[in-house]
Formats: sequence, structure tokens, C-alpha cells
Amino acid sequence: MAAALGCLRAFFIVLSICYVIVGLAGTIATGVFIYIFRTTSDIKDLFHLSGQDSTFDNVVVALIIITCAFAVMLLAGFVGCCAMCRRDNNQCCQNVLAFFALCITLMFATAVILLAIYRTKLENATATSFEASMLTYDNVQGPVIGDIGTSAVNAYVDSTQQNRQCCGSSGYESWKTLNTKWSQAHPLELAPTSCCFQSSETGCNMDVAKIYQRGCSKVISNISNSVYTIIYIVGAVVAVVSLIEMLTACYMARTGNPDKRGCACC
Repeated sequence: MAAALGCLRAFFIVLSICYVIVGLAGTIATGVFIYIFRTTSDIKDLFHLSGQDSTFDNVVVALIIITCAFAVMLLAGFVGCCAMCRRDNNQCCQNVLAFFALCITLMFATAVILLAIYRTKLENATATSFEASMLTYDNVQGPVIGDIGTSAVNAYVDSTQQNRQCCGSSGYESWKTLNTKWSQAHPLELAPTSCCFQSSETGCNMDVAKIYQRGCSKVISNISNSVYTIIYIVGAVVAVVSLIEMLTACYMARTGNPDKRGCACC
């Protein structure tokens, strides 16, 4: 029995250290991501153009829940390290750790379920907003670099096409098939220069061989799928590990000793 408890104690120490590292990194990373997600005007415009403002708010809520789960992981890691450094196997501390593990599991499960519910709406918002941006894309306000306009919509479309190496919603042909304002003003050009391999090259947007062929909606959808896959995997792993910790803490609490000083874990 003593040997088994010793192994469980060692397991808890390693797990607690991992909790501290993952919790700290996860809290900082998701916190920064939420800040960028909420303060970047292009992202808000993306949802607003497709009429999915409520979806934007719900995604933020899910991300905040994930951040809180990482924060609880960080706290649980510190408490676990303190508790395992003691040699009296305090029942109260084990119950606290079990409660933390249950909270982490429930929070990650809730966040993943929320993101799964709004996944389709998020993908539709991305595709719809890009097409809406193409329809309002116009350079009348004056060019900055090449044919990149000064409006937020122009900046969003151009940065997406350049950074993601794509063109139009479903390909460069969509600039004409959607009858965009840009195509009406540039009847001889196939697409904006942001679709070109080398956007600074004069006349590049009049040569099909020099234009990106894949559509941006598909590219953005692939990125979204990759992000969701990572979130699902992280959520599943954390939930399973937290469940194991909860069961182990419950077992150690049953075999532990009451602390006459109260719930003093450190």
C-alpha cells in the first residue's frame, strides 16, 4: 500500500508540474488570442458583413471559458505541488484537487460543445463575409500600394489574398461572376493585383499564369478546420488527464488522513 501511494504521489507531482506549465502557457496564449480576436476590426467586420454578430460573441464566450480552464489548471498545479510536498496525505487537499479536475473537465467540455455548435455558422460567416467584401471592394477612395485601397474592406480582402495566396471566394473567376464593383471599374483585368504571385509587377493581374488559382473561402475553411482539430485534441487530452487526476485524488482522499489544522495544502 505504501509503495502504491508513493507511486501515486510521484505521478501527482509530475502531473502538477505539467499543469503549471500548460496552465500558464495556455492562459497567456488564449488571453492574447482573445484580445486580438476582439480588438481586430477586420475580424469584427468579417462577422458583421455576414450578419453573424451573435456568433462572434458566442465564440468569444467559448474562448473565455477555455482561458478560465487553463487558469484553473495553473491554480490546480500549484496546489497539487504544495499538497504532494506534504507527507500527511491531507484528505481535504485531495478533495480540492479532485474538484479542480472536475471543473477543468466540465469547462473544456462546455467550450468544445459551444464551438462545435457554432462551427457551421462560423464557416458560413467567413465565406459569406468574404463575398460581401468582394462586392464592396472598390479603389475609388485612392490606392496606397498598387491597387490596395484605404478602406478596411479593401485591406481585409487584399491581406487575405496576399497572405493566404488565394484569389476571390472560389477562384479568380469569382471577381467577374459576382459582378463586383471592382470588375466593373476594371473590365480588362482578371483580379486585383493582390491575387498576383508578385503584386508589384505591372500587369500581373491580366495574366492567368501569374494569379493564384485557389479560392480564399476554401483556404479559410481549411484553416478553420485545422484550428478546430487542435482545439478538439487539446480538449480531449486535457479532459481525460483531468478525469484521471480526479479519480486518483478521490482514491488518495479515501486513504488519506484528516488534517486537524483544517484544509492547509501548503
